[in-house]
Amino acid sequence: MAFALLPCHTTAQTLSDIRALSLPVLEVTTVNGEEPTCDFVYPPEGGTGYSITNATKVPSRLVMTQSGNTLFDTGDYAKGESGMTIKIAGNTSAYFGKPSYKLKLQKKADLLLRGDKRYKDKEWRLLPAAHNLNTLIGFRVNALMGLQWTPQIKFCNLVINDTYKGTYMIAECVERNPDCRLDVSDTGYIIERDLYWWNEDVYFESTMMTRPSFGFTFKYPDTEDLQEAQIAYIRDYVCQAEAAITAGNYDMYIDVASFAAWLLAHDILGTWDSPGSNLYLTKYDSTPQSRLTAGNLWDFDSIFQNGEEAFAGIHYYHFWFQALFASKNNAFLTAYVQQWQQVSPTLEADIMDYLYDFAASDEGIALQQSREFNHEGSVEADLQTAKAWLDAHLPWLGEAITAQTPSGCHDIALPLGQMTTYDLSGRKVGTQPQHGLYIAHGKKVIK
Repeated sequence: MAFALLPCHTTAQTLSDIRALSLPVLEVTTVNGEEPTCDFVYPPEGGTGYSITNATKVPSRLVMTQSGNTLFDTGDYAKGESGMTIKIAGNTSAYFGKPSYKLKLQKKADLLLRGDKRYKDKEWRLLPAAHNLNTLIGFRVNALMGLQWTPQIKFCNLVINDTYKGTYMIAECVERNPDCRLDVSDTGYIIERDLYWWNEDVYFESTMMTRPSFGFTFKYPDTEDLQEAQIAYIRDYVCQAEAAITAGNYDMYIDVASFAAWLLAHDILGTWDSPGSNLYLTKYDSTPQSRLTAGNLWDFDSIFQNGEEAFAGIHYYHFWFQALFASKNNAFLTAYVQQWQQVSPTLEADIMDYLYDFAASDEGIALQQSREFNHEGSVEADLQTAKAWLDAHLPWLGEAITAQTPSGCHDIALPLGQMTTYDLSGRKVGTQPQHGLYIAHGKKVIK
């Protein structure tokens, strides 16, 4: 099914009003007025989620202004010299609401304008700002948990071919850049536990993650540059790591602290999405000394949605975490509990102080101004939503961790045969499910 940006009419007066707002304005003008398009594709039998293919890379010019001043200009498109390309990005999210976009500059630049050449890169994302601060909150928790890199964002208003698209975020892409993004050597790897493996040209399976549910795909090296030996190496290493998780000597293969921090961050955020949670893994190089390390968090559409008295969905769903918690080797459990003990005393204050500072900043005030222009919710309301979640969820989480029940799964006496039951992907399975883990009445239930 083909998809193109829906045409709409933006008057000159509206554009003038947009430019008068305080947020930076990104104006994209494509060559010959061409609109980015893509096709929708559906998973194979047994797979999950929707995705896109044939996303067109449209040559463009980008001009960023703020309060009438030009902050950045790529110039007209000339391959390898100036301008950029823009294409629709994302998977299931591309079906609903505003799509995200991927920008590729022809010359490296820092679209966040931080004044340091280390931040220059060609690859950038434009993410819909939705009507909340979820991404801002998620990346703050990412930083508080000490994960190896926290992507930076800046709010903006987006105009494509003189059509206003709404409020977006300029974001750094998840990719290799030893200076300012994920730091791996030129012989290293960035891979993803990927629900959408079926839409990639190159992927591999492991012993615990096999089709149609999951595969592993590559962020680095680029699939066009991959050699068979490289694929075989990282596939074999992942399978060895999984065997070690089962055997209990996993700390020889994985960076335990990073995996514990990644999961605890999602548990703090209450992420509902379990199959689609982006788990990026890095391996610094191809030597035995480097281990698989959990990368940064990404995609916060479903935070605050898994119930105030529940762990994140992936806590129940991901085979690695289940096995790590159940292992006779307590290194993972110990790291998970210790990290909670380290961050919990000031966690809510750290998050809320950060959000209040943002709301009072020039960027936060400008975002509120744009929201009022778009008749969207207020920044203050987002802060109160976050505080209400943290007030209710963090005490329960602390008690659950203190009680050393980090699996979050409990046998409870509920009559499954008398209620509609769902699997962990949200699919209805009826009132007589087979043995397994399910959701019934908003509770995680083991039959």
